[in-house]
Amino acid sequence: MIRNTWNAALAEYRREETDYAASAAEYEAQCQRYYEAHPDRSKEFAAYGLIAARGRADAIRTALLHLCHMHGAAKGDGAKLTDSDLREINAEADRIVDDYFADRESGKEAFERFIGAGERKHDRAVDKMHEAREALLLAPAPDAEAMLLKLDILAAYVREADGEDADHIASIRDDAHRLFREA
Repeated sequence: MIRNTWNAALAEYRREETDYAASAAEYEAQCQRYYEAHPDRSKEFAAYGLIAARGRADAIRTALLHLCHMHGAAKGDGAKLTDSDLREINAEADRIVDDYFADRESGKEAFERFIGAGERKHDRAVDKMHEAREALLLAPAPDAEAMLLKLDILAAYVREADGEDADHIASIRDDAHRLFREA
């Protein structure tokens, strides 16, 4: 009975492990196509403080502050901005903010086109892999080899998931491998 439970859990784990690996590779390729189609411009927009902007009015205000500072600094200490400078700054702020919001919208569209469905599919593969790993770790180990495999899987998971206890788990795994070999 224990052997059958273990074999079923291990077969399901291996199946989900294979599906997960394929899904991860496909998802990585989709992400690469997304970044090729929609390059990251966050640094460009961060220069104007737009990344944290809450709505268009906030973005305009933020861009104007940055642009006034940049134009004032370019003119030198004590120099005043002229009406012409202010009109130019307002037009530039409008253009930058329009570009920012257009980029965000095209980013959403590109994300859905290149990644959206793939991300949801990958999330399902992650969930199934997690469930299969949990079932395997909870299944009774029928022998020492199975017990060592459970420790290997647990150690790999902890290293990937949080890493905080990874060294402790790896040390316990290494001890178990050594002790079972000596027995």
